[in-house]
Formats: sequence, structure tokens, C-alpha cells
Amino acid sequence: MLRNYGVVIPEESLVQLQELPEKWANTKRLSVTAKQQVAPLQSMEVGKLKRKINEFEARQVEFRKSFQGMRFHAFKCQRPYELLAEANKKIDTLEVEMKTLQVIIEGIFGVIEGIIFYWLGPSLYFIRTLRLCLKSKCLSSVCCSNAAKRSRC
Repeated sequence: MLRNYGVVIPEESLVQLQELPEKWANTKRLSVTAKQQVAPLQSMEVGKLKRKINEFEARQVEFRKSFQGMRFHAFKCQRPYELLAEANKKIDTLEVEMKTLQVIIEGIFGVIEGIIFYWLGPSLYFIRTLRLCLKSKCLSSVCCSNAAKRSRC
């Protein structure tokens, strides 16, 4: 049709137009094969991530229990600011570790798949609660529920 209107198409372009659909089909087949080969490796990484996240969650719960028993909650505590600084450092390390895990998840799965696998990510609830408790120095039952431990220093 283009020749009817006087448009000259180089022979190379015509050959490419005939070969490209076949090359595209081969590329799609290769991508499917690559996905099948990568799937077991990806599932192994997901397993490792789940294990790391579960370990992090366990450390987070353990730290929360020890945080509730820290002596700076007591009125008669002699050195509350030193203990608050120590607790702050521990919370900071937990936050850094959590952010590292999130970066690993996004790096392995990409941003879109990281959102799909967001449920794998560690929970921020305990860390945020402890951070709020530390900032407000609260003694409420939300973050510092063990009254018996608070009374001693």
C-alpha cells in the first residue's frame, strides 16, 4: 500500500518486520523458562526472610517484656535518664534492624512485589508503642502494664 503512494521501504525493514514476531515469541519463551528456573530460588529466599522476620518479632516481644520491667518506670529510681538513654539505644537498634529487613524485602521482590509481600514485613506496632512510651514517659497500662515491676527501683 505504501508503494502505491510512492513510499520506498528499505529491504532491511521488510526483513525485520518478518523476523521480529518470531524473535518476540522466542523472547517470551525464554522469559517463562527463566521464571521457572528462578522460582525455587525465590521461594528459598522467602523462607529465609520469613525466618529472619520471625526471629526479629521474637526479639521485639522479648525486648518489650524487658522494657516493661525496666526500673525507670519507678518513681524512686535514682538514675532514670541513664536507663532511658539505654532503652532508647535498644529501640534505635530494633528500628534499624526493622528498616534493614524492609529494604531487603523491597530489594528482593521489587517495590510492587514488596507491597504484595508486605505481610512478611515486621510489625511496627511494638516499636512505635515503646517509642511513644519512652517519649511521653507514660505509666499507663498501654505500654507499661506491669505495675509490680514499676514499683521497685
